[in-house]
Amino acid sequence: GLHNQQISQALFADMTAEPLRSMYKTIVSATYQLDGEDKKILDNLMKRFQDLISQRNNIIHGFWFMGVESSDGKNVLAEGFKPHRTEKGSFAKQFKMSAKDFHDLVHESEELAFMIWRATAILGDNRELKNNFSIDENGNVFVPEQFRTTKKVKNT
Repeated sequence: GLHNQQISQALFADMTAEPLRSMYKTIVSATYQLDGEDKKILDNLMKRFQDLISQRNNIIHGFWFMGVESSDGKNVLAEGFKPHRTEKGSFAKQFKMSAKDFHDLVHESEELAFMIWRATAILGDNRELKNNFSIDENGNVFVPEQFRTTKKVKNT
């Protein structure tokens, strides 16, 4: 590790999420010999992180109208748009989100932060990711329940 934490702070200050994600993946790939399954786990975590960054940018940099009632009258939505450009021209990305959608994004960001922290600790200890994560039927990485629970010690 670094003996002086100010060096890492100087290196990473003012970097946005996407360059940090890209740098993390590059450093892990260059530092550790990942087999196929470990690489698949890392790729899944980094893809989810990239998707979350994109969704975050849509929310933060978009224009939003709050409290729009859905057509069925059951849900209050936030509607928004974000200017977007491609080589073919510009357009506005449009969004509709409910309170549950925002809640799900918060949950995904917390879960992803936990898993990336865990992966970093596992790799730093020269252990394999595949022994500490699982992949569901949809190809999403998760931490098995046996690694999530902690035993409570009774006070005596």
